[in-house]
Order: sequence, then structure tokens, then C-alpha cells
Amino acid sequence: MFAVERQSAIMTYLGERKTLLTQDAAQHFGVTEETIRRDLRLLERQGLIRRTHGGAILHDDAVIEPPLSIREGINIPGKNKI
Repeated sequence: MFAVERQSAIMTYLGERKTLLTQDAAQHFGVTEETIRRDLRLLERQGLIRRTHGGAILHDDAVIEPPLSIREGINIPGKNKI
């Protein structure tokens, strides 16, 4: 999995659950905790999350993109034209 995909998955996870533990995310994605920390630092610099001791929480002002399963059902006629 590419870093961008993992970061997007982290944001989706936070959108659903509001909190994330570094250790749990590392196990889920099969990467080291340091890799998750790097992802969280980047997302924090972008203003999307707020890092906490041992994890992260969703930033209050963050705009989360809806999951793919929801986006697939939006504007179907327009997507078919494309």
C-alpha cells in the first residue's frame, strides 16, 4: 500500500471513529509505528488531524471525503457520461 492510500485510509477511519491509536493502526496496515507517526505528522501539518499521545484525533475543522461506497452512488448519470 502506498503512503497516500494509507493516509487516506487513516482519514476514513478517523471520520468513522474520531480517534486512532498508533499501535492499532500499525498492526492494521502491517507497517511500523514510526511509519504511522510519519503519516500522522503529515496529516497534522495539513490541518486534518490533531496528534495526541499514542495516536490522533480528527481535527474539528477537517472536511472528510465520504467513503468510496457512498461516492459511487452519487451523480451516476454524470459519471456514466464520462
